[in-house]
Amino acid sequence: MNRLKKVFTIMLTFIMMLSILASTASAATFTDTSGHWAADYIAACAGRGIVDGVGGGYFDPEGKVTNAQFVKMLCSAFFAAEEQTFENENRAAIDDYFGGSVQWYACKSYYFQKLGLLNNVDYNIQSASSANQPMNRNNMAQVAANVLAQKGINASEDDKALAQATLSLVNDYYTIPESNRDAVKTCYALSIITGTDGGKFDGGSTMTRAQACTVITRLLDVVGKGSTDSNTPVTPTVKDIVVTTKPNTSGHGANGTAHNVTDNGFSTGYLNDGKEINEANVKELIEKAKTIWPESIIWTSSEAYNNSNNNWYQNPSSIVRNGLGRANLGTTRATSPYWGCGGLVSMLNDYIFGKTGNPIHRVTDFADAHPGDIVVQINADSSPHHVMMVTDIVKTGNRAGAVFCVTNTTQHTIEWPDTSSPWNAYQYDNLAGYGSVVILSRWPQ
Repeated sequence: MNRLKKVFTIMLTFIMMLSILASTASAATFTDTSGHWAADYIAACAGRGIVDGVGGGYFDPEGKVTNAQFVKMLCSAFFAAEEQTFENENRAAIDDYFGGSVQWYACKSYYFQKLGLLNNVDYNIQSASSANQPMNRNNMAQVAANVLAQKGINASEDDKALAQATLSLVNDYYTIPESNRDAVKTCYALSIITGTDGGKFDGGSTMTRAQACTVITRLLDVVGKGSTDSNTPVTPTVKDIVVTTKPNTSGHGANGTAHNVTDNGFSTGYLNDGKEINEANVKELIEKAKTIWPESIIWTSSEAYNNSNNNWYQNPSSIVRNGLGRANLGTTRATSPYWGCGGLVSMLNDYIFGKTGNPIHRVTDFADAHPGDIVVQINADSSPHHVMMVTDIVKTGNRAGAVFCVTNTTQHTIEWPDTSSPWNAYQYDNLAGYGSVVILSRWPQ
């Protein structure tokens, strides 16, 4: 009898080993993943039991993954034991929530909803149609970021700064729902997702099974490493003042004091101090700028730039340089971003919005202007006349007026007018001898 038990035990162990080996083999030998760009990610997820094949030795890497399927995958990857305990303890509540009809996905989706992991995710777990809807990239980024937050992980501002180069290529960023944008930034900063080949995020497109495995594998890697959340704003500062002694040559770089500002590298949608772009935060930086560059500082024009009292902007960003360029303004010549009014406004704009984030765009209606915007006055002959920066928006009758930071064209000094004497940019169109104004903004479109 003991011998029979021993033989039975050996056979049972052998069968279990075969089962394990078969499972492991199936994870690595799907017939349709060989040579696929995501083959390693698929194998990693299959090996952990996070995903299964579709039968017949196939994985179907380009097949769509639904809302319910992606939640199930994430639950298996990060919350398997916790979810099972929750299900055992709350089965009656789950049955009641789904009206007694508990589908295969219901318990895990209910668990995710209770944890807040479906916040800002377009997924109604009580709807079979919604559960079976292919998950789009906006929702994928959001639920991934929610999982990270549940694990105590968020992108640090340093990580977001490193992701700036990638984010700047996402030319459809502002089509992403505002409620999902922070999640997309987090996933970009932690290299969990990237843009599409067309330089877009393409948030409305749906995910494939291969992409789901890729995202989950990267999430596992990030969770394994951990991360720190550092959202402390950095105050932008003026770099050491550089006094040049170059002779008067054709080009910027002459006698006087050259100013530069620090770019703190925050991503699009954030100011140079790390705070989100809104009117209060922009005005806060404008007030700080007033203390750094107070009224009556000499800020001479190019004709006087060899004067030892001259102040000029040494290193304007390509964003404002291109914005003030002839092609963008539609003028007969460009506006200098180094000296005079153009240099002052370029420096202030970079100080507020940073040098690398927040692309510039034209505003066609002055009613849509914001503090921090650049206003270029154009002569009737299509040459640029004067450059100003909006410091405040005030109402004058039915029109939106603006207060500008300017350089006095006679005295060559900085002026910070207050709200008691606003200039109304609409009036420029009617001034004798002048043509129009161009408004340039780095606020979100």
